[in-house]
Amino acid sequence: MKLIIANRKGTNATSINLLTAACDKFGHELVEIDCDAAVPEFDPLEKYMLYRLPARSLVAARTLFRRYMCVSLENFDYHFTRDRALALVGVPTPATVAIDTLDMTQLRERVAAVGGFPLIIKDKIPGGHGLGVVKAETMDSLVWIGRMIFETTNKTSFRIEEFLPHTEHARLIVLGDQVIDGIVYHGNDYDFRTNRSDEEIHVEPMKFSEEMEQTAIRATHASGFEFGGVDMIVSGGAHQVLEVNYPCYFPRAEECTGVKTSEKLVEYLMAKAQYTPPKRKKKTAKKAKPGLVLINGPGRNVILSEFQKLAKFKDVAVIDIDPSKPDSVLPADGTFIYYRIATAPWSKVRAQEIALYRAHDCTSFAGDYPVLSGPSYRRNGTYRDAGISFVPKVPLTRKNVSYLREKIDEVGGLPILVSNRDAPSTAMRVDTFDGFLSLVDYAQALSNRLSIQPYVDVKHYGRLVVLGDQIISSTEYLSAQADAYPYRNVDLVVARDYGQAVSEMAVNAAQSHGLACADVNILIDTKGSAFVEDVIFPFNYRADQDVTGVNIGERMLDQLLFLHSKTH
Repeated sequence: MKLIIANRKGTNATSINLLTAACDKFGHELVEIDCDAAVPEFDPLEKYMLYRLPARSLVAARTLFRRYMCVSLENFDYHFTRDRALALVGVPTPATVAIDTLDMTQLRERVAAVGGFPLIIKDKIPGGHGLGVVKAETMDSLVWIGRMIFETTNKTSFRIEEFLPHTEHARLIVLGDQVIDGIVYHGNDYDFRTNRSDEEIHVEPMKFSEEMEQTAIRATHASGFEFGGVDMIVSGGAHQVLEVNYPCYFPRAEECTGVKTSEKLVEYLMAKAQYTPPKRKKKTAKKAKPGLVLINGPGRNVILSEFQKLAKFKDVAVIDIDPSKPDSVLPADGTFIYYRIATAPWSKVRAQEIALYRAHDCTSFAGDYPVLSGPSYRRNGTYRDAGISFVPKVPLTRKNVSYLREKIDEVGGLPILVSNRDAPSTAMRVDTFDGFLSLVDYAQALSNRLSIQPYVDVKHYGRLVVLGDQIISSTEYLSAQADAYPYRNVDLVVARDYGQAVSEMAVNAAQSHGLACADVNILIDTKGSAFVEDVIFPFNYRADQDVTGVNIGERMLDQLLFLHSKTH
């Protein structure tokens, strides 16, 4: 296995040397590529570890990650605003605002928002060591520097930040879910920056409080990284995060403390890459591998692309089925593993899925079809029979008063959450019966279908991916809107462990529906009670995969091959 380093040619020699020594120790090869040149070709049937060094290597690293299924330490599809992300997970940061105008009225408002002068101007530029971090003590200096930025660069904005007096700052190195190293930078009496240049940097090892370590871990994960250098300062008795650095210059801490961050980094990537799939049955004679049947509509689909790539990596033939063509057939003499990606049009997709499954020798996560639908499916009854705490959902088919009162009682009374099944992203809280009645009349006049469920005062909304009898991914979906259900208005997705009881609930929920793989949505209310909100199959796992770093698609394909081997 190889570790690919995306680097700028001739730079970062210390980091390269440490990582090369770490690779040598574990028997792997380090391959350095120039991020400013064309991305070289690699063997698509190999698995690679990936790390990048300069910030400008992002494009090359993203290309490598997507083309060769590399394991990495960052979420390349991260699309959240990091300031909001840190706020949502409760990470304390200095007050910060963007400056995109030098209008004096607006400048005064924004300066006041960060606590007035002195303040910090942040227009960081390549090179590190505090370049582009400037202290402004008056409005004149802020305007002068602002003009310099706008007139001599192509930038249209910069940030100003609250100035927090300090004489040292902490650097905590986070890897996975723990802090593996820590140092403190000491300042001097002539510069507020503690890392002005290599010659003037003074550091020493430091062990930080559990609270600071947990803040660093949350900040790293919320920023879309599994590895990072978190800079904090302690001011006024409280700690605040200045920034999360990835890539980060880990050699300074490694040389100072002796903690082998380079080796731990390589070991971590090795563990991600060396996932062991379930053992398949031993066969006395070699048999042909099953074909992978993917049901998907026309057009690009990221899950389809990933499964095609995974199948190529595992030397499995792929057969794409378009549900808009109901006469699709499979080879009569083959065996197949089977996964549905498309969800619409629902009736056509379901009909073709079931027909192909029953007409051929197919292995699926769904076992005996149908699941989650059909005349015999009882959603609430299935959970109730399995003894699972769940959020009841009731579809509305009539609008007479006695019927509607009965349905409200069925979900536990007002307040309720009303969802429009013809507009899945919509949901609203209803507190009164007359408001509910008018809403039902309006929806039925538009031929829209409504369903209701109890309104839960949600503290956590979790998504757990069940595979077999295990949880392979566990995340929390967060919303900045206090009165919104997070799965309706998502502002951030972070990794989260919900503990054994909730994990067992999720596994039981999937198995109660006869599913060997499913996404189970969990609501946890303000009292700490957990409920299954829904079992989803099939499901889009990309956000969960990007956040947790678990290659969910690969594990799903390995599980399908394992299930096939048990009966063939």
